[in-house]
Amino acid sequence: MIGILLMSTSLVVAAQTNHAEATSWAAETLASLSLEEKVAQMICEQMRGEYTADDSEAFLYWSRLARDYGIGGFVVYGGTPRDTAHLLNRLQKLAKIPLLISSDFEGGPGQQFEGASEFPANMALSAAGSETLAYEVGKVGAIEGRAIGIHLTYSPVVDVQTRPENPVLSVRSFGSDVELLGKMASAYIRGYQENGMLATAKHFPGRGDVDLMGDTEFLINSKPASRIEAEDLAAFKKAIDAGVTFVMSEHIAIPSLTDGSDLPASVEAKLASYWLRERLGFENVLTTDDLWYPKVVDRFGAERAGVLAIRAGHDVLLKPQNAIKMIDAVARAVRDGEIAIEQIDHSVEKLLYWKARLKLHRERFVDVEHVSSVVGSKAHR
Repeated sequence: MIGILLMSTSLVVAAQTNHAEATSWAAETLASLSLEEKVAQMICEQMRGEYTADDSEAFLYWSRLARDYGIGGFVVYGGTPRDTAHLLNRLQKLAKIPLLISSDFEGGPGQQFEGASEFPANMALSAAGSETLAYEVGKVGAIEGRAIGIHLTYSPVVDVQTRPENPVLSVRSFGSDVELLGKMASAYIRGYQENGMLATAKHFPGRGDVDLMGDTEFLINSKPASRIEAEDLAAFKKAIDAGVTFVMSEHIAIPSLTDGSDLPASVEAKLASYWLRERLGFENVLTTDDLWYPKVVDRFGAERAGVLAIRAGHDVLLKPQNAIKMIDAVARAVRDGEIAIEQIDHSVEKLLYWKARLKLHRERFVDVEHVSSVVGSKAHR
């Protein structure tokens, strides 16, 4: 099933494992996992990238997740390139299945790692108007990211910013011109994915034109459906057509697309499944945004939010309040018949497939001694 589905992806990761091998490994690995191990593959926990001692509380916790629970991956913040590479190698050594490591490279790898290359925000790329520059930003990010041990960036932002009086995204947006946005975002995505690292289009269904929902901290996009399709969704369609591997949903409600529902895309199936999957044709990996946010926990419950997100169509739960409790809660929902095991299998098989496409099933470690010759090099700067 996954082999047929992912054949339609127009953009592949260059010089990596071929489709047939990745499909085979994903299927074989999936069949070897328990229910809890499958669910754990869908969890992404946060971590710091700086120097960490073996007996520190943080490392012992991350080690437990990797070794004992089989967590799918981590999102890394901060640190130096060499310290992060060394730390990730230690965690990869403990994991039964290779970890998928992500980070947020909106401003380039230098946004997270001291000494790595840093770049201007998206609006600067749009001002320059050069697809070549946008591609090079992605290419450098991919080369430096993979040298450190990062496989996925939570970028680019493809939200359309059309309200000057409410610049909620500021320079993170490519701007208000959907066609220009599409060209810049597509080149950026190709730059990453043709050079060995996966990219993410965010924040679906679009947080450029939002307001606070009354008496809450949740966001709402109140535009009519016709405008949302022509602007916000059109921008995501361009990223999907460029072959972006991940899409990140946001805690945003769009009543005009959901028959008046005030549920955010993180738990609303009409947004996460119907509009994204059926109408826009996205077939790859859908991740939530952070689930630890107090507004999410207070409204839905810390673990219930994850169950609802999967039911809505998500493949990855990002930064739950408690990863171990989330694994237990989702597994229980499957056993209780609330979530179909076929849905879990489908999500996990996709994630395993992309780990294999990145060749992590063959080589999950990085050469720490190679980092300083690549990351933050003169040519990249």
